[in-house]
Order: sequence, then structure tokens, then C-alpha cells
Amino acid sequence: TSNVKSYGGELNVDKLVVGVLQKGETIDATIPGCSQYREIKREYFDISGDVLDVTLKLANQQDYSLVFWAYNSGSDFYDLSDLSQIKMNIPNGVVAYADMEKMDAFYATILDFTMEEGIDTYPQKVMMERPLAQINVGTTGTPVPAVFSASSVCDTFHPMWKGLSGRVDVYWKFEEISDEV
Repeated sequence: TSNVKSYGGELNVDKLVVGVLQKGETIDATIPGCSQYREIKREYFDISGDVLDVTLKLANQQDYSLVFWAYNSGSDFYDLSDLSQIKMNIPNGVVAYADMEKMDAFYATILDFTMEEGIDTYPQKVMMERPLAQINVGTTGTPVPAVFSASSVCDTFHPMWKGLSGRVDVYWKFEEISDEV
């Protein structure tokens, strides 16, 4: 994670969920990964540090795709009920300044691989990245409480094809003052 910096200087994720999916019907053949996926298995791992070893048991001679999603387990900003389309949960469209760091999330995918007979491991290094841009808002001069808004923000992320959908208006409330730069 040395190439990733969170606003607070720390990565604010403490949980990794890994979804094992199998491919279904193709939605758009011109976009790699743009198919329907069915989740068949899910495992959770605690994160402490920059590197995490993940071991999954998978059946041989099966085709799989994997979704990795790292997030802050103390928040419920993301609906993880379907890892092929992760939706933001923002009550009333308002995010308080104190909760912004809890929105941090990272993802990675491994698409369409087959577990071959006689192979016990499928070693793969996975580099995770932010699925959405991180917006940092600051002030110069005397800080004052404010509201920053964004209209028609996509609220659903499709990790298998890196697509966005849905629309929501979001408001970030700055009632606290920070001396962080």
C-alpha cells in the first residue's frame, strides 16, 4: 500500500472480504468482465499492516473470479450483500466530517481463472486500489463550518468491469474544524 495515501495519513481499513464468484451470462461482450456473476463463497480477514496472506479452498476443474474489498468494519457506508455490485449507503445523502475517513475502501479482482487438477496453490499478488476518487476539501484562512455537495454521483461500483451506475446527491457536512494539512 505504499502507493496509496489516505487523507488522515493512515489507511482506515481493517477488514477484507473476498468473494468467490462464477460467471454467468455476458451482458456486454465489448467490456471485459461485463457479465453476470454469482457469488458462491465469501470469507472475511482482519487487516493489520500492509500485506495480508489470503488462503481459499476451491474445487479443481472449476472456473472462478475473485473480488477483494477492504473497508472499515466500523462503518456501514457500503452494502456488501452482492460483491459484483457494491452500493454506497449514505443516509439522507449526508456524510459528517467525522465519518469521512470511514468511507475509505480498496478493491482488486482476479477474473476468470480455472483451478487445475493437481495444483494446490494459485499464488497471485494482488494490488488493491480505490474504487472511487477520494475527495479532499480544505480551506485557507479562518476555517468555518460548511457543506460541500455533489449532484448525481454514481453510487454503485461494479468491480468485475470497473463500471459505475446509479445516481445520488451527496452532502459532506464540515461542522468540526481540523488542523490537518
